Amino acid sequence: MSEPDVHQLNQKSPKKRNVRVLTAVRDIFAGTMSGIAVTLVGHPFDTLKVRLQTQPTNPPLYGGLVDCFKKTVAWEGPFGLYKGVGSPIVGQVFFRANMFFSFAEAKRFLSGYGKRTNTPSDFFIAGAFAWFTGAFFECPIDVIKSQLQVQLTKSKTQPGYVPPFTTMTQCASAIVKQNGITGVYQGFVPHVLRNVPAGSLHLGSYEMTEEVWRGIGCNQKIV
Repeated sequence: MSEPDVHQLNQKSPKKRNVRVLTAVRDIFAGTMSGIAVTLVGHPFDTLKVRLQTQPTNPPLYGGLVDCFKKTVAWEGPFGLYKGVGSPIVGQVFFRANMFFSFAEAKRFLSGYGKRTNTPSDFFIAGAFAWFTGAFFECPIDVIKSQLQVQLTKSKTQPGYVPPFTTMTQCASAIVKQNGITGVYQGFVPHVLRNVPAGSLHLGSYEMTEEVWRGIGCNQKIV
């Protein structure tokens, strides 16, 4: 390689590294904002779902979704719908940031870091990988969140029951103290079995839709 060529390569390399760093920061930031938004909108529905799923069957504590909503607000106020929200807020930030970052990096890896164009199968493989890695953040969220959410149901159906946890950190500490770090990963295998196909379809279909969108002459990204 001639001297000018070497100098030119050295000039380009820092620029390429800077672009990759900025891209990674963008992916992580987008994932973080996504995680916060998803949690704030979806957590009340998740609280109601968990309470309906874990209530006793004979007799049931709630008559249905609307009844569960009314009783939750009556007993705990509107913020009762956000019981245990600290865990998913923290966890979803890491989960979504990791998902966006892992998906982008997996696509780059599968393309040989830009040596070829990604194929449709690359998108589905990258999506599966992103949600697989996300399970390491999401599973502990679900365990801690569920423990906090079911305490009200137990207090209303079990005389003398005293909720053992009042905060996310207290719940996490108690689980780890009793069962070790693996305690917050209870149900990890079914979690992965759910996440891998879901992530593959979620992100893979998104990318394929965007490819079709561009193919019909629409150059803007799908939001």
